[in-house]
This record gives sequence, C-alpha cells and structure tokens, in this order.
Amino acid sequence: MTKRRDFIKTGVMGTAGIAIGGLSLSAKSYNSVIGANDRINLALIGIRNQGAVHIGNWSSIKDSDNVVLKTICDTDERLFDSRTKLALEKGGTKPATEWDLRKVFEDKDIHAVSIVTPNHWHALATIWACQAGKHVYVEKPASYNIWEGKKMIEAARKYNVFVQVGKNNRSSPNVREAIKFIHDGGIGEVFMARGLCYKARDSYGIAKDSQPPAGFHYDIWLGPAPMRPYNEKKGHYNWHWYWDTGNGDTGNTGPHQLDIARWGLKKDEHPVSVYSTGGLYGLNKEESAPDKKTPGKLVYGDVEAYGKDKTSQETPNTQTCSYRYKDGTLLEFETGDATQIRKVIKVLRSEIFSTVPMAILKFQVTHGKLSDKGKKSHLLLPKNRLRIRKQIIIGILSKLYAPGKKSLCIAISVKVFYHLILLIWLIFHTVLTDRLSLMGQLRSSLMIRRLIPC
Repeated sequence: MTKRRDFIKTGVMGTAGIAIGGLSLSAKSYNSVIGANDRINLALIGIRNQGAVHIGNWSSIKDSDNVVLKTICDTDERLFDSRTKLALEKGGTKPATEWDLRKVFEDKDIHAVSIVTPNHWHALATIWACQAGKHVYVEKPASYNIWEGKKMIEAARKYNVFVQVGKNNRSSPNVREAIKFIHDGGIGEVFMARGLCYKARDSYGIAKDSQPPAGFHYDIWLGPAPMRPYNEKKGHYNWHWYWDTGNGDTGNTGPHQLDIARWGLKKDEHPVSVYSTGGLYGLNKEESAPDKKTPGKLVYGDVEAYGKDKTSQETPNTQTCSYRYKDGTLLEFETGDATQIRKVIKVLRSEIFSTVPMAILKFQVTHGKLSDKGKKSHLLLPKNRLRIRKQIIIGILSKLYAPGKKSLCIAISVKVFYHLILLIWLIFHTVLTDRLSLMGQLRSSLMIRRLIPC
C-alpha cells in the first residue's frame, strides 16, 4: 500500500499534476484497496487564471490517485460560485471555500496545499503551510526575493515536509532528453546560455484609486506587501507589473526559460556577479485625450489592455540580465515586448517563407529531435543544418519564381533586390558556417551556444 507521505514524495508534480510510477491499477480497483485514511486531501490557495488550471488537473486525478480537492481558497469571494462548479464538473465533489488562507492551515484534515497566489505571498504562505505540517506545491517564481526563498528552504527542512516549485520544464520528457544530450557533451563544452522571454503585451492602462469591490478582502490580498490604496489596475493579474507585489515578466513567465538556461549550464549555485538594465518602452508617456484613447480589449488574466496608451506599470517591459559564474560561465537573459516581433514574423512568413515547411522554421523539438516530413534527425549534425538552409533557399526561389512561369525575369525593384541580397547572404552563411552548432528553441526559446575555434 502506498503511504500518504511516500505518495507525495515519489509523485512528480508538473502544472498541478502528479504522476505515480509503478501503479497500474484501475480507478475502481485502486479505490477498493486504498482507504479513506490514505486519501490525499488537498487545498488550493488562489483560484483565478492559473488556479482554475490547477482545479482541473487536481480534480482529474481524484479517482486514479485518491486525491480530493477538499478546499479552495481565495481572497475574492466572487470567484467561489464558478470555481466550485468547475471542481464539481471535473472531480465530482464540491470543495469547501475559504477566503482566509490561515483557516486552511488550521484544518487538520488537509495534507497538502497548492499555492497559486501573487508572488509576494509565495514565501509566507509556504512557510505557514510547512509550520502546519502540510506539503506544498507553489507556483513559480519560488519567492519574491532571494532571502525569502532561503527561508522557505529552512522551513521545509525544519518541519520535514516536501516543497516543490512549479518549474514545469523539469518534468517535460522532451526538455529532459535535450538537457541530458547537452550534459553528455552533445554540443561540446558549453560556455554560455541565453534565455529569451518575449510576450506580446499592450498597456494595461491607468485608473484612479478607489474602494475594493464587495467580496474582495483586499487587506488579506495585500498581506506582506506595504499597505496602499486599492487600484483596479494594480490588483488582479496586473499585480505582476508593480514592485510591491510582482517582478515583471522576468519573474512571471521568465523563470521557466531562466531555469532551463541554468539547468543547461549545470549551475546549482549563485553567480558571482549580476548586471541588469532595462526600462518601459514603446508606450505613450502622456495620457491620451478621451476621444483618442484605445478601447479596452479583454486579454489573458481577465483584464483589459489598451494598445500603446499610457500606463502606470512600474516593472520593465524590456530587460536584459547578465550572470557570470566563478568559472567564467555566462548566462544571458532577455525579457521583452513581442508585439513588434510578431508583426515582423507575420511579414516574413507571408512575403518570404510561405513555401518553407513550418517544422523547419520553428525547429520544433520532439524528444530532442527535429521532425521533418516524417523523418527524425539530430538538430546539430552539419549535414542537417545544411539541408535546412537549402530548403529555406529553395523556398525563397519558389516564392520569387512561381511554377508555371516560362522565363525568369528579374524586375528591377526594391523587393527583388532585397530577396537577392538575402539569398546571397544565406548561401554565404551556408558555405562559411559549416561548423556552427546551435541548439535551437526547445519550446522555451532557450539558445545554448558553444565556443567555436576560429
């Protein structure tokens, strides 16, 4: 029989999910063996956006792994009806609701908690859970700052509980295989890693301070953050862009890519120096006239965005960081606004690369290998890089000179001239960069390079 603590210890948690090795029982036979005393009672703290994903995933393993979502907790009671309905649909049981996470920790029947709060709550919620003897899954980033993260580790060790952070790529077979390939010397000695995190984000606008809506326990939501008046543009989801509660995209989606870069370098240590610079660019600095304001558009997070209008955002939308380790190894990380990049990619796809298979352009990795028309081959072999470049060249030629034309007529135009220059560059690049090794994008936009002798 799998004991409760062994169950949590051996489980591999992805995005609010657990994979149990060695158990092949059906849901019916499993539950006939495992009794109520071995059931895992779980509480979810934070039920907006990503919290709703957690509800679905935890509920999906209710029968197979004897996990019950006992309680959902959020400072905004307005979410309770929709989320309890979701849990009932997904898991067949209706969880209890709480708006104060301290009540969750007081419940002796709860064995583990899944924390999906704003960043400024991660450390304190985790430490309180450890003190209450509960195992923890906490979303990335692990903590708001380094000092808080150290205290989380101390609490986990002191109270002998398991704490896992949501670095989901660590559980991805594709990424794990690719990292192993690198660690085994597949691309030689790695001296630098680069992580990229580009998101298409418009302005989240500005608003005057106001009173929090009924049912939203704003004082509890602020928690360990400094007290400040309620402002809807600094609350739900938008907390990411203000220093008291968030860390910008570098601390939002960025931890996924940064973690892979550090993992690829085999660095389980702090760098000896860190340099970072950035700012808020591409948005209007002056407030637009009422008739010139961009209409609000509902985006991810159930909040509105307003094009390039003025914003009260504090964190950078463009940032670059450089980490140097004691052995000289470098890690570079960039965060930026992908709105303009998307426009460029759209033009490239429509004007130049429309005939090139997207599997080639995206370098989509499947178990660390490139899928190309049903064939699988390692990305790093020179012959395959040469083949990829040839296909891109063929794609450009096909675009310039479509089948069916009786003759090749080069019109003197800016467009044709541009294409010819690009074609010459590609041929030049193919001939002279035969030894270049590139571990393209792993799904996380990571690029890991090796030093090539001149």
